[in-house]
Amino acid sequence: MKSFFLIGFTLALIVSGKCLAASDDHAAVAPAAAPVDEWHLHDGEWLSFELKYKPLKPRGFVFPQLACAVMPGFDQWWEHQYYSAAFYTAYAGIGSFLAVDGSNHLSESDITDLSSRDDRVREAQLGSQMVGDAGFLSAYQSFRTAVRSQQPNGKFLFLKHEETLEEIYQAPIAFSEVVKTSTYVPLLIALSLGILDISDNSGPPHLNGGDAFYSGAYSYGAGTSEEAFFRGWIMPVSYHYMGNEFWSNTTTAVIFGAAHISPDNPVPWPQFALGWYLGYLTQRNEWTLKQSIFIHTWWDIITFASSYYSTSRHPNSSAAIMVPLLSATY
Repeated sequence: MKSFFLIGFTLALIVSGKCLAASDDHAAVAPAAAPVDEWHLHDGEWLSFELKYKPLKPRGFVFPQLACAVMPGFDQWWEHQYYSAAFYTAYAGIGSFLAVDGSNHLSESDITDLSSRDDRVREAQLGSQMVGDAGFLSAYQSFRTAVRSQQPNGKFLFLKHEETLEEIYQAPIAFSEVVKTSTYVPLLIALSLGILDISDNSGPPHLNGGDAFYSGAYSYGAGTSEEAFFRGWIMPVSYHYMGNEFWSNTTTAVIFGAAHISPDNPVPWPQFALGWYLGYLTQRNEWTLKQSIFIHTWWDIITFASSYYSTSRHPNSSAAIMVPLLSATY
């Protein structure tokens, strides 16, 4: 029954987005918002940064993105990017459904326990992650669309490369990044921490396919969406106002760490340190996100895998490796 509901909900939103897009094509256009050829390069494509109509003035790069983070797809609906809007809204809607369904009869401490292998807990956590992913990626798309309207006025000229949503989604499997010293060193650190934790426990491991699916899905979502949000939006905006790479990166890292404060993690220094390092790489790579997304995703996968391996050998053990992108220690 759940599956039919989710499929129907998704199809309804996608069809509505397609119908709205079609109606726009036949609607009379006000002279002030007349279509301009260069804004039709990707008209109709999914998750495109293109707008159907040239904006009357440069688009905002703070408040529309904040709205998207809270209400995924908000700015895309507003700007007639109906395909993208339907995608983000549907994705967040499905995530909300899973989060509510999975959290029934669970306490808050159960839901935030990332080391749990309970299917209901995992459903609730993945659902919440999906809502966050939709909001963060919606905000990133909104920002990149705004950059296109701001650069002719001399703003954000340091963003010379435009990474599409497709490139963001492909970054976790860009294995060419592994050969870089700046990539494999932090991943080896994560692996070493995992090995140290595993060595403290005895007994045969009891891993299953659910462990692999959950750690992969959760890490993929966190690596792509959070890098797009923090290093792809907050850090460029900080640099725009501050004009200093060090302080814009540090400010972003502080916000990144603060987002992960919790009773179990009151001083999120690992998140701050990793966030600062990923920001440094992003700036060094001419403000592109591929390497930081790759590291972020695989750091989380290694952390989850080592924790599950450890706790499966000794279920009563308490893992102490911090997942970089969530307010939890497990």
